Amino acid sequence: MPEAGEVLDLAWRVWGRSPPQVLLIHGLGDGACVWSPVIRLLGERFGGFVVDLRGHGDSPHDPMQRYGLRQLAADVEAIVRRQSPADLVIVGHSLGAEVGIELASALGPRARGLVLVDGGPEMDVQTARAIHDSLRLMPRHFDSAFELASLLAERHPLAEERLLVEYAHGSLRPAPNRDGFELKADPHFERGMRVYDSGALRQKLLLTTCRKLLIRGAVSAVWRQAATTALARELGCSVQTVPRAGHAIALENPAALAGLLLEFVAA
Repeated sequence: MPEAGEVLDLAWRVWGRSPPQVLLIHGLGDGACVWSPVIRLLGERFGGFVVDLRGHGDSPHDPMQRYGLRQLAADVEAIVRRQSPADLVIVGHSLGAEVGIELASALGPRARGLVLVDGGPEMDVQTARAIHDSLRLMPRHFDSAFELASLLAERHPLAEERLLVEYAHGSLRPAPNRDGFELKADPHFERGMRVYDSGALRQKLLLTTCRKLLIRGAVSAVWRQAATTALARELGCSVQTVPRAGHAIALENPAALAGLLLEFVAA
């Protein structure tokens, strides 16, 4: 893990019942707010943590632009060790899935389960690059959350409008020195991301002994069916496909995603 002084104090909160059993980690450009529809469903049965990764949401931006997987995971690990949950199911989406693999590897037996949601080894490189490009080219300033929600509706036609408006409110903050709002995510985040060795990440995943579950969106081009099935076979775990969902499963079909997580945690 990173040297002393590199860990940032993240924005995080506890949700649902105690003791916390689930940790939710969002993807690139998102924030903890993306999990809100799922938390409302999980909180009736379980509890857990939800975090904003460094450079996202209400967590600090790193002025030195240190946004490698090890730094991202180390921040979250500091919270977990401080709160000392005995058993934790780690759920990561997209970039958060990669952070989750790093975290599970570091936590060892503290990690009771690991759920990769449309992310991890075998992601389609071209599709992932297209997502990165769309985030990089996305406007930073908006007159209102409804303006951002309208843009998101074009990209996520399967998501309900009310969920996109809720997500937009959580993704924006008042713009300094001008009217309107700006995205919370650090515009320089990708510049600080380090190219990681997918083979090394796969090896860490294979060596992690906790129970695993792979979840993909039925129409996702990021995690294609054949690649996900092959990875699940290699890991000795199951893969579940969420209907009526692409890559942004938590926004597009939160009920189905929550159902799969409830079943996995209960087991």
